[in-house]
Amino acid sequence: MQNVIDYIELHIEQGRVLWEKGMDIGIVTSIAAPKRYRLNILGRQDHSGATPMYMRKDALCAAAEVISLVEELGKKESVHSTVATVGIIKEKPNVMNVVPGFVELGIDIRGIDKDSINRVLDGLKKDTDNIMKRRGIDYEFQKISSSDPVTLDRSVIESLKRAAKKLNIDFVEMPSGAGHDAMEMANITKAGMIFIPCKEGISHNIHEKADLDKVIEGSKIILEYLKEESL
Repeated sequence: MQNVIDYIELHIEQGRVLWEKGMDIGIVTSIAAPKRYRLNILGRQDHSGATPMYMRKDALCAAAEVISLVEELGKKESVHSTVATVGIIKEKPNVMNVVPGFVELGIDIRGIDKDSINRVLDGLKKDTDNIMKRRGIDYEFQKISSSDPVTLDRSVIESLKRAAKKLNIDFVEMPSGAGHDAMEMANITKAGMIFIPCKEGISHNIHEKADLDKVIEGSKIILEYLKEESL
């Protein structure tokens, strides 16, 4: 793409920070990037009534420990805006009277601090191995995808702040936990991003909603930014 001077993106926050702080606008400083992994837990499928507890290799119980581990690791690194989530659980055979023999977990680790993300990943690998060895269960840990966080252009951020101040619109600087087009555009040109609040922070949900007046405020900031840049 040639002759692209700047890129400015307007988007709902997809979280509840702005909503709970009662802020009108978020000026994004950086965008978190995800590392995604698949964990296959290979237990043993047995009859739930005929298999004593001490003989079991329950893949779902092992998965439960890993899920709690992911939450714990994410909380430890939350001071760096890092988050960790198990968003996929597939269990087989998924029958009431059978000890689960197989579980697949989809794990998403993301943040704006590479070192923090790597600490979560290192802890996950180490402690998962300990869990499986203690339970006598085999497992497979596979990378699905990996990308790096992006810091947005500081000159664009400062210009957006000036525009908001000129319009008397309250704002806060903040990172984005979700990925956006601005991540890719930052590789091409100077990129910036504006968040508007969504009702109760709800996103990826049929109840997702943004007030029109907030959309207009965000658009006015972009217009003011363009006026300044055109001088």
